[in-house]
Amino acid sequence: LLQELEREYGKIASLGNAEWGLGAIYKTAAVYRHMAESIQTAPVPSELNAEALEQYRGELKRQMIEPFNEKAKNFAASCLDKSQEYNVMSAWTSQCYGLASELDPARYPRVRTFYLPPMTLALQVPPKDSKTEMGSLKRFAYPFYSSSVFSGTRQLASMAPIDLPMIYDLSRGNDGQASSPNPANYEALTTERRNVLKSNYDSEKPDDLRKGASFSFLNLMRLVSASRAIPMIETAIGRDPENSALVNLLGLAYLESGKPQGANVAWLSLVARGQATASVWNNLGVAAAREGNEAQAITYFEESMKLPGAKEALINMGFLALKYRNGFEAKSLFKKALKLDDDDVPAQVGLAVASLQNREVDDAKDMLVDLSRRYSKDPYLKLSLGYFLIDVEHEMEAAQKIVNEYMDAQSLDKDMTFRQLLLETRHRADAGSVDTDPVD
Repeated sequence: LLQELEREYGKIASLGNAEWGLGAIYKTAAVYRHMAESIQTAPVPSELNAEALEQYRGELKRQMIEPFNEKAKNFAASCLDKSQEYNVMSAWTSQCYGLASELDPARYPRVRTFYLPPMTLALQVPPKDSKTEMGSLKRFAYPFYSSSVFSGTRQLASMAPIDLPMIYDLSRGNDGQASSPNPANYEALTTERRNVLKSNYDSEKPDDLRKGASFSFLNLMRLVSASRAIPMIETAIGRDPENSALVNLLGLAYLESGKPQGANVAWLSLVARGQATASVWNNLGVAAAREGNEAQAITYFEESMKLPGAKEALINMGFLALKYRNGFEAKSLFKKALKLDDDDVPAQVGLAVASLQNREVDDAKDMLVDLSRRYSKDPYLKLSLGYFLIDVEHEMEAAQKIVNEYMDAQSLDKDMTFRQLLLETRHRADAGSVDTDPVD
């Protein structure tokens, strides 16, 4: 019966659909694991004495439990290999990793990782001969011009896994945080971001708005009050109609004011005019992701990556790859982004997390520790380092010290994400060392 079921799932895997194929491989692995568990927990004959019982259990383990677990591990490993080979963004990858980790935690560490939703927006810089004055447009290590990255923890459709057919029941539990990355954000840096932008806004504000405003001020205005910025940007476009950077900015203002349709009209008008840049395609992708259309978002990001200056799209796609535990693709994308801007902090931390997902533990540790020294306020980095210390190093005291100091410095005593991390360090420290031996 097991062989027949394996053949049927094999037929599904051979149909050519990556999503269904990975699901079929995972389900085959899960069936063998379930059989091994069922045999291990099944009642034993009551008439056996202690010596016969030990021999009976040994034979069961040798002839059935170990072979079934080995088959399950091999299928889970095959799922991970296929996901990497075909560069698949699939929720099944995390499922397979969770099962592989359950069976062989030494080879597949139960390290928890995080990702940032695809929300890094892109400014388009006006040409030098633009009629609109540039102003003092600042570049930041963090994407301070992207409000949603710094917003609260409201659940977005783009954070949910791609819908899976009901036949693929995920109730087994391998989709827990040990295998499926969780979303994070930069909410802890909201105050710092607000102060930085306000300082720039005050210095850029013109004495007389009727004479026109600089591009830098209009950008800051859409962050301070997007609804008030829209008519100002439209006025600027009227004076400088060929400036596609202003049209892109108008799209950003519409998006900031909660009008994604207006944003899409602005950006698609540039596409229709043949003026779509990497920034425009990226921003269309962010808008699609925020509306829950992840497949369309990926298409837009891919269009952006065909053009020069696609740093934001590379970063957004990198975090999408982390979301689906495709660390190899994420690593490649973050490296490309860092070639465009080697000071970009999210890309640097994303690269470290990608190394964790790839089981390049020593490299990941070096990067996380180094980045933690250089960017002590980064919440995404602190989460990643904290769970690395818990899951891989089993250094509960070090993790607790780092988290405590960060929560005190950033006044995060009510932040549930960090409180959960802190509570776990205390619980695991009280419980003692963690058993990392493979299961029978």
